[in-house]
Amino acid sequence: MRKLLSSLLWLALVWPAVAQTVAKGPTVAVGPTKQTFAVNSGTVPSVVQKCPAAGIVHTGTGTTVAIVCGSNTAAGNALIVFASSDVTGSTLTISDTAGNTGNYVQLYGSSSIATNLSGNVWYVCNGAGGADTITITGTVSSVDNYGGALEVHNMASSGCLDQSAAFTSGLTSSSITTTVSNEILIAFLAGGNGGTAPAAPSGYTLIGATNAGGNNPGWAYDIVSATGGYSAAFTAATGTVFSAIASFQ
Repeated sequence: MRKLLSSLLWLALVWPAVAQTVAKGPTVAVGPTKQTFAVNSGTVPSVVQKCPAAGIVHTGTGTTVAIVCGSNTAAGNALIVFASSDVTGSTLTISDTAGNTGNYVQLYGSSSIATNLSGNVWYVCNGAGGADTITITGTVSSVDNYGGALEVHNMASSGCLDQSAAFTSGLTSSSITTTVSNEILIAFLAGGNGGTAPAAPSGYTLIGATNAGGNNPGWAYDIVSATGGYSAAFTAATGTVFSAIASFQ
């Protein structure tokens, strides 16, 4: 009888734990979760400021054009710079006062676009902040020099260029196919005869345009959320013009 009572007591003590384990089922070990992030995932580029406020500046005869930002640039923001001059074979270089001089990437290998036309685009993904004057210097003196800069927030801190197409004759750029969602497209127009300033391509916002001097350059941007094929068709500009496009993430 004593043994039977002991057995019953033991069963009463352990049975609740056994029943709970059976109800829950077996315990399965779970390993660490691996997280992957797309470049610039979940962020949308946004324009902070145009330098100068008009988006483009024109200077007369000489080898330089100075682009002054009206407000201090913020550390970590990207800077995209466009410049052109109506001279053949001038090699253009870039410097600035905020500490980005050695960090700019020249988008196109040569600054020679066509006869009597030089130009290029530069960018820095992770810029230094502060008061900034950007200077473009050419190796050949030009009657007309043009330049402008765009400060952009929410860009990848490195490798921010996705796709680009070089300058081609005409108002419409070549097409690019983007590979990342949430990008800023920037279209560039150089050359012209100084007659009519260009109007922004459909869907784009004009950064700056001018018909001062002997050319009528301009540039514009569009922020897109989907990957795909994109081009840009400027309107209104007169004379022989050349257009280009690039996408940044």
